[in-house]
Amino acid sequence: MWLWIFAVLLLLLIWGGGWVLRALGIPVPLMGQVGLSAAVVLLVGGVLLYRRWRAGAAARALEREILKQTEQQAALTAPDRRAEIIELKAQVQRGITALKQSRLGDRGQNALYTLPWFMIVGPPGSGKTTALRHSGLNFPLLDATGGSVKGVGGTRNCDWWFTNEAILLDTAGRYATQGDDQPEWFAFLDLLRRFRSKRPVNGILVAVSAADLLEQTEEQTTQMARTLRARIDELQNRLDMVVPVYVMFTKVDLVAGFVEFFNDLKKSDRDRVFGATFPLELATRRKAEELFEEEFQLLVSQVHARAMNRVGREKKEIRDRVIQFPMEFNALRASLADFISAMFEQTTQDDQPIFRGFYFSSGTQEGSPVDRVLGSLARAFGLPPRLGPETPTEPKSYFVTDMFRRVVFPDQHIAARTRREMRRQWLYRVALGVSAVFLAVMLLVPSSCTFQRNRGLVKEVATVAEGAAQVDWSGPGRVSEKAASLTSIRAQLKRLDTWKEEGAPTAMGFGMYTGDTLYGPLRDVYVGSIERGLKQPTQKGLEADIVRRVAGDSDDPRQLNADYDERYARLKLYLMLTNPKEHLDPEWAEKPLAEAWAKAMGAPSEADALAPHARYYLDLMKRGEVPAWERNDAQVTTARSMLRRGSRAEQIVDWLERQVRADDIEHKQVFVGSVQQFVRASEGLVVRGVYTARGWEQVRELLGDEKGKVAGEPWVIYSEAEAKRLAKEADEDLFKEVRRVYFQRYTQEWRRFIGDIQVDEPQDAVQSLEELSALSEPEWPYKRLLSTLGDNTRLDISEGELAGLVESVLEHTKRRLQQKLLSQQSGAPPKPERPKSPVELYFEPLVDFGVPKPGNDPEAAAASTDLAEYQGMLSKLVGVLTDLRDGDASPDPTAVVSEFEATFRRVSGLLSNQTTGTRALLSPLLMRPISFAWAGVMKGAGNAAGGLWEPNVWTVWRNTLADRYPFVRTQRDASLADFTEFFKPGSGLLWSFYTENLQGSLRRNGNAFTPVRRFGASVGYTPDFLGKCLTRGAEISAAVFSGGEDPKVSFEVNLHSVSEDVSEVSIEIDGVAHTYKNHPAQWLKAEWPAKDAEARGARVRIRGYSGLDEEINRPGDFGIYRLIDAAASVESGTAGGQAQGVPTVVVTWYVRSRDAHIKLDFKPSKRDRGLSPALFLGYDCPRVIAR
Repeated sequence: MWLWIFAVLLLLLIWGGGWVLRALGIPVPLMGQVGLSAAVVLLVGGVLLYRRWRAGAAARALEREILKQTEQQAALTAPDRRAEIIELKAQVQRGITALKQSRLGDRGQNALYTLPWFMIVGPPGSGKTTALRHSGLNFPLLDATGGSVKGVGGTRNCDWWFTNEAILLDTAGRYATQGDDQPEWFAFLDLLRRFRSKRPVNGILVAVSAADLLEQTEEQTTQMARTLRARIDELQNRLDMVVPVYVMFTKVDLVAGFVEFFNDLKKSDRDRVFGATFPLELATRRKAEELFEEEFQLLVSQVHARAMNRVGREKKEIRDRVIQFPMEFNALRASLADFISAMFEQTTQDDQPIFRGFYFSSGTQEGSPVDRVLGSLARAFGLPPRLGPETPTEPKSYFVTDMFRRVVFPDQHIAARTRREMRRQWLYRVALGVSAVFLAVMLLVPSSCTFQRNRGLVKEVATVAEGAAQVDWSGPGRVSEKAASLTSIRAQLKRLDTWKEEGAPTAMGFGMYTGDTLYGPLRDVYVGSIERGLKQPTQKGLEADIVRRVAGDSDDPRQLNADYDERYARLKLYLMLTNPKEHLDPEWAEKPLAEAWAKAMGAPSEADALAPHARYYLDLMKRGEVPAWERNDAQVTTARSMLRRGSRAEQIVDWLERQVRADDIEHKQVFVGSVQQFVRASEGLVVRGVYTARGWEQVRELLGDEKGKVAGEPWVIYSEAEAKRLAKEADEDLFKEVRRVYFQRYTQEWRRFIGDIQVDEPQDAVQSLEELSALSEPEWPYKRLLSTLGDNTRLDISEGELAGLVESVLEHTKRRLQQKLLSQQSGAPPKPERPKSPVELYFEPLVDFGVPKPGNDPEAAAASTDLAEYQGMLSKLVGVLTDLRDGDASPDPTAVVSEFEATFRRVSGLLSNQTTGTRALLSPLLMRPISFAWAGVMKGAGNAAGGLWEPNVWTVWRNTLADRYPFVRTQRDASLADFTEFFKPGSGLLWSFYTENLQGSLRRNGNAFTPVRRFGASVGYTPDFLGKCLTRGAEISAAVFSGGEDPKVSFEVNLHSVSEDVSEVSIEIDGVAHTYKNHPAQWLKAEWPAKDAEARGARVRIRGYSGLDEEINRPGDFGIYRLIDAAASVESGTAGGQAQGVPTVVVTWYVRSRDAHIKLDFKPSKRDRGLSPALFLGYDCPRVIAR
């Protein structure tokens, strides 16, 4: 039913939804609706076919298992009964076969599955079989004796009754009261549950003899009811079913008066139901005994009413029986009620059997009726029992047929699962539904996503293809921008290519992946754009380029070799592109092809933008997806001939450098740990792998067993025939030259590498000490360097490989003769001398400096090397510098100079053992750390002095002198005492500091100061400190303190000239005055500062005509300098005609009143600037004295 409802709803949705969408203006294809409708019909048909197939399969399986049980029973039965069991099995098999071949219920082959099954239980003698046999049902498969089909196996206690409407299992009476053969019976029930999973059994008929109930005691009735209930519960629990139970009271004809009461009924009336069927809702809500009481009372009322209708029409003997029956029938009430109450008593089980109804029947009329009511009365009054004649009757069945056909069989759908089973099935269905939904979602979502992804992929491919097709290589714009336009299509192609090789992503699978279909057309678009824009101009340019580059104007072999790699690469690229199947190497060709493309497009600087496209284009070409370029054989021949002009040995070594795969050696592999921060490769040079021991092994192998291959990539510079010939005929002289060139380059590679290693200059003394400590740490860094050098220069080589290497042959012969001579002198046999390569011979002194000879005791030999001695010197310097750093006094370079001098001498001696070439490599590595350490000492000294300078000297200078006259033009004079205390020679603040802290690092020459330089290092004193402070301070001290520790500047003063209106000039210096009038010139001796002067200062007073009287007064300790500083001019005079005389200084002042002027001559006592204010102005001492 639900299937048809679902199908109708789907069809309504399809056609109704289409009509609604059309009404809304949304087009809906008619064929789409027809297709969906056909899908619904096919779905319904498929479900129906599946159900039919499942029914057939279940029926066949059930038949097979039933027959299997019979075989098991036969195997376990005694031999004398085995033939009987086999016959019963054949009988059952014939019955089932006949059932399948019939049209029972229009079900045929599937009858065992589709027909309802009902079980009839009851105590022995309850009349079950009689009721069935006389029920009026159609049993077309009765056996020849007119009985049922006897069961075997699990149904050996049952008879099979096949009708058109159902299959009835008539259980033996002892089943209701005994537990025999329970395992076989349970196995049979399990078969039903397994193969009739929907409703294994459709109902249970309980047959109980009414006569037996009348004769039994209440206890017997209750016991029988409970036993039957136990069988019902057992069946329900085994099948997990709640089944309707039909209680059939048989043998009602044994109730007195039954036959006479109903003998007037026609057959159709006798087929009717005599009993009550309860509605399901009442049967499940109310107690069984209550329902029974109500319905039985109605039956009793109807029986009384019928009796009243018949008594007037019957004879007396019949009338008595008719009147008696209602009373006898009513007398059944208590026994039946007790039976019903006990049988349907509520138990602890969740599910109770359904009391569907109770029915009275009579299959045949046998035996004597029970006269319970009247008999009881007769016995109560002591009367004899009534023995009236019985009415002779013909055996008939009463009230059986319609009970089966109109009540039991139509109820075949009532049986239901128990709550527990329903809960289990509900959980199962929920789980199944959730799983189905989950599976549907898992299928639908990925499918939808896959469809959308593939749809998006198609759109994306179309977009990138359109973009690539629009690239105009000949139009304006940068090449990089045009190449960028192809980036998307290249990325898309690579992605599709990857998916083609490794499989598409799962999210794009499900049979909908379109990438493989899109790949070919998309690749053609990409390659087409590349070839239109780049291939055509590049091919022409490359063909011309290989000839032009190779054919250059110069035939100088050195020039040809220098240009060989570039020319070789161009030709190699061209040959790869014209024969990609055999020679193309995409990894190598990527860069030159990109450069060729960029050059052809007139944008050589944009080759990097084309490189990714070049690589992918080459990959496609290598796979045969892009056709090879056409070759110009004439130009290839010309290019090859020109390439062969250069040095073949040099070319082969160039090829070896490209061919060998070995790890490079970098300085950071040698200098590890704390020393790494102090040692660097100044130009970042490395030793290429081809010039290492592992590289030599590969080169040796190539020069030995693979000479044909070493002869070059012969296909580049030779034709195919020539290449094959050269592969077989390698020229031995050529390979001797190759080894010579290789070892020459080997030596140069290591020379450059070692020469590039540079020990950094420390920033200060602390870092200098750290550097020395790092270089002298137990695993000596220089030893690692020399060990690495030794491991890679002590090459395994044979005498045959040394052939042609003149230096090695001579050296090897010389050593053999020396060894032989020594062995003759000692009497010991000579030790064989190992052949040594030119590389090993060159670097042997350098390696021996730090690496002991093989075969000696490693520890003892290592301690005896020159490097061990050097490391000992470094360790000693570290100790000295550590003591110097940790000392209380300021660092004094003179305290450690002897240690450094001794170290320099000893290191120079060690270097003398080296050859000229190795000495140049080793000297910077050994000497620079020592020089830097001394520089650190000097810098430490400078820093220490600077640390003392600021608080002890500079602070005093800044607070007492720096901002005062005479050092700056200001109103505030410096104190003469402060001036003296600062500049006093020897004991003054400035010069005592120099003596105590700077004398060891500064050399004084007159008034000039030069940093002392030893071992290439000196303290970095600042120019301001050396010039403005020390040099000018020395000049001031020399000029002002000429007489000793007190300042003293001696000079003479004379009137030089005055203006006409001046009659008198007076000059006073520190209280000493002198007046000039109109009398001859006279030199006045004076000094500054005057001794015991009462007042400090200097002044000039002018008097003259017309009341002229003015003075220029400059008080203070530096009054004379202020007076001179106030002059209008200071000019150099003459020396009075004396060759060695001191020239005078002419000082001119102007008077403001009448423009009068006066000139005085100052003659210092010696040649210095003691009287010049310029001596002091601009003098300054910096705060920082050293960098």
